[in-house]
Amino acid sequence: MRFEVRDLACGYTPSAPVLRHVNLLLEPGEICCVLGPNGVGKTTLFRTLLNLLPSLAGTVAIDGEDTRRWKPRQLSRVVAYVAQAHIPTQPFRVREVAMMGRLGLLSAAAQPGRRDHELVEQALEDVGIRHLRDKIYTEISGGERQLLMIARALAQQPKLLIMDEPTANLDYGNMARVMQCIRQLAASGISVLFTSHMPDQAFYCRAKTLLLCRGGAPRFGPAEEVLSERSLQEAYGTAIQVFEVVGAGERPLRLTAPRFEE
Repeated sequence: MRFEVRDLACGYTPSAPVLRHVNLLLEPGEICCVLGPNGVGKTTLFRTLLNLLPSLAGTVAIDGEDTRRWKPRQLSRVVAYVAQAHIPTQPFRVREVAMMGRLGLLSAAAQPGRRDHELVEQALEDVGIRHLRDKIYTEISGGERQLLMIARALAQQPKLLIMDEPTANLDYGNMARVMQCIRQLAASGISVLFTSHMPDQAFYCRAKTLLLCRGGAPRFGPAEEVLSERSLQEAYGTAIQVFEVVGAGERPLRLTAPRFEE
């Protein structure tokens, strides 16, 4: 699946777009990290990509076909969405929550069949929480809930997974687990588009990066090219240093840190 955004403008009124000239391209198994300060338009962009908000200009295409003409069920067969946070309200079991990813693909009168249950079990296995399948959703940890939301999305069998700040409010260990899960999903051929406030995550995933800046044109390309000290300072309004560390068995990894005055 080839996912392409061309010269997209999005927002709530044609006279005042939130974002202009957004371009990105994802091939199967590629990752794109969307970065930018609060209020720059990341959520507006995702609402537009998911057809929840009409675009003001440009195109969003999957395999060359404009998705603005697609009905919700058609889009859900290709694209799955994981929201930034989910507050559990009912004591469903983990496997029942994951099954919710299949329900939107069934007809109104249909019940999940054997194949649906197999896909749910596989999705839970893929994110490493199948052992929690009979646990109550309200009783598992925040990190486990986030992995469950990913499993629920995977149960749709998407070709593109869109995730809004998948590591928000997670401790360091759970954040690392979610990021490793993203890399594994990409290795399996699923394209992943996610937002973050941490440039290091783009470097860790060897991701393409879309950097959004207030008043400036969006930058898109490999993380190593897009995320320079200058571009990060322009985006976030503070001095940020980029440096390299050498890890065993991998090429040097770039990291970022604020540049404090002595």
